[in-house]
Amino acid sequence: MLVPLLDLIRSGDSSAQSQSCVCLLASSESKREAVVLEGVKPLLALATSYDPGGEQVASWALLHLTHSDWSRRLLGEAGGFPVLVLQGSDSEVQFYSCSALCNISSARELHPKLLSMGSHFLLKSLLTLASS
Repeated sequence: MLVPLLDLIRSGDSSAQSQSCVCLLASSESKREAVVLEGVKPLLALATSYDPGGEQVASWALLHLTHSDWSRRLLGEAGGFPVLVLQGSDSEVQFYSCSALCNISSARELHPKLLSMGSHFLLKSLLTLASS
């Protein structure tokens, strides 16, 4: 079932994308590792798709992936931290992204990765968001 769900995430249909993300996140504990391994990159692509509905769904799903240590690390390895910092102009996307970054920052071992984004990128982005 994983492949069709990932195909739906990549589709242009925001309703299908939303339902697919919910299905991915609702997977059983025994299947969660495979789901997260295969699903992170399509979610990151959807989060940067310039489709407002897709960005909301993806940022919500990425937020839920930041609730476990293992998936936070995987998200960092997949290049997800810069995607979360690029919050866009939608307030829901900004909220989900900031909440995800808050969850990520609770893991001390990920601090260097967060802070290594070039030229104080995270700090500048958070200041811009705070002033908007």
